[in-house]
Amino acid sequence: MLGGHQETEIDTALTEYGLDEDLLREYDLHEWRAQVVAGAVRVQGARQDLYVKRSALGCSALGRIDQVLMRLHQCGVPVARLARTKYGDAFVSRPDGVFYATRAVAGHPPRLERVEVLMAATSLLAKWHAAALAAPGELLSVHRLDIPGQLMNDLARLEVYRQIALTKPGPDPEPGSVDEVFLQIRVGLAEEIRGVLVHLRNQDYPGVCRAALQSGSLCHGSFVRQNMVYQDNRLVILDHDHVYAGPQVLDVAAFLRRYMRFQDWDGDVLEGALQAYQDIQTVNGAERQMLPALLAYPEAVMRVLRWHYERIVTAPEDEVADALLREWEWHQAARQTLLSRMGYCGQASQDGEARETMVYSGDSPFLGGEAEEEIPGLTRFWRSLRRYTD
Repeated sequence: MLGGHQETEIDTALTEYGLDEDLLREYDLHEWRAQVVAGAVRVQGARQDLYVKRSALGCSALGRIDQVLMRLHQCGVPVARLARTKYGDAFVSRPDGVFYATRAVAGHPPRLERVEVLMAATSLLAKWHAAALAAPGELLSVHRLDIPGQLMNDLARLEVYRQIALTKPGPDPEPGSVDEVFLQIRVGLAEEIRGVLVHLRNQDYPGVCRAALQSGSLCHGSFVRQNMVYQDNRLVILDHDHVYAGPQVLDVAAFLRRYMRFQDWDGDVLEGALQAYQDIQTVNGAERQMLPALLAYPEAVMRVLRWHYERIVTAPEDEVADALLREWEWHQAARQTLLSRMGYCGQASQDGEARETMVYSGDSPFLGGEAEEEIPGLTRFWRSLRRYTD
């Protein structure tokens, strides 16, 4: 029987996350304490310290990820594997969800602002890619692969945001406001996104996806600081909730887009990071041709705009405007580096003129039938992957 104060603390944590003691007993936990931490419940027992988490994946996908983690461990890649219940199971399936646990890993988040840490993380991602394999077609996530569809959604969002900005009271946007900054960069931003779309079309993005699925290539899907810990002079990867099958260049580009800005997109650092990756894992020719466009995607700029105009995050107007300007300046630095080091131009049209994008809604507020006609064969590219989804 637990003491009063401790029992209240545990009950509060479990109720907040929607767990109960029966689930923890599956892991043979006794005399434990619990607290909600970063989307999971940390349970400190007498013999082990676990993070228990509700999975958004089904039992089949989680079982495959467990196999991938065992393979990674056997290949010497430091990962937090799924802890076994007292019955030897990798997860627990109940009417209220599927749950799994991983052992707590002591350490601290990596300082990816430091060049040497950035290089070490890039090498670790390469080792993960080299070792992680799935049977062809397994762990397919059409949503994660449909980069063209996401880009078309972004173009449509820009038109929606423009209408919001122009229909607010007053003759002109206030100086220094998010609306003013957005309207200043909107045309250039749309042209940058459209340039990525055209580049993907020219490099046969659907074909690259098909080849990756046929080979069983896997992406980590969330290779970020929060999912790593620095322990005993090495990095350990903690979270594998977002693993999916697809071209591994998507993982590389997402990681570098996120952290190269801390290096002001220094060309030498970028080349060093790419070399650190390729020293371990080969980037095939088709993926290498796509990489500059994926790196040039102004994802962070779009994220700030979504936070503001879709009211995802509430923050003071001046802070959001500053963040938007900062992300746009970082994007311009990235574009210059990619132009000088990789020859990436990113022009969507031969004459360089920005074109307005009008995408009207059929089934979605951000995507309609015109999108597929404007960039043929991209937005609905997943039709070519149908054999993997049947």
